[in-house]
Amino acid sequence: LLQKSYSSKNCFFIKENNSIVAFLAFKTKKNNFFNPSLTNFTDVYGLLGLIKALTFNIIDHKVKTEEIHIEAITVNSTFRGKGIGSNLIQHFFNYAKKNRFRIASLEVVDTNKKAFSLYDKIGFSINKRSSIKFLKWFFPFKFNYVLLMEKRLNR
Repeated sequence: LLQKSYSSKNCFFIKENNSIVAFLAFKTKKNNFFNPSLTNFTDVYGLLGLIKALTFNIIDHKVKTEEIHIEAITVNSTFRGKGIGSNLIQHFFNYAKKNRFRIASLEVVDTNKKAFSLYDKIGFSINKRSSIKFLKWFFPFKFNYVLLMEKRLNR
């Protein structure tokens, strides 16, 4: 599904020895990183998967014109704590500023303390706290809130 549905224009990655060790995907008002068709989604995940996808679409963060939103960021566990995630985010900020975005945003669950600490350290602040109870059924980890964090970008 990912191979059929992603936009290489909306991601950055870091490779070492031909393997991706860190990855950041983003969306804007005009473009998403991941945009599967309903047919492709149903082919891969069946009817229950389609229902989940439609549910996520309803609660998906709606990006404003001047905003660029991080959809996903991950660093291979072997490479964590070495500044790779911070460097990837700095590259993202440079791209956002160059393309005249005024706000960078992301969402993080309240129990992901390490990620929250990193985002807070680099200038993101909580804009909205959502308690979406039914989301807990879809994820294999515990959380109480989804936090929308934003950072104003200086040009």
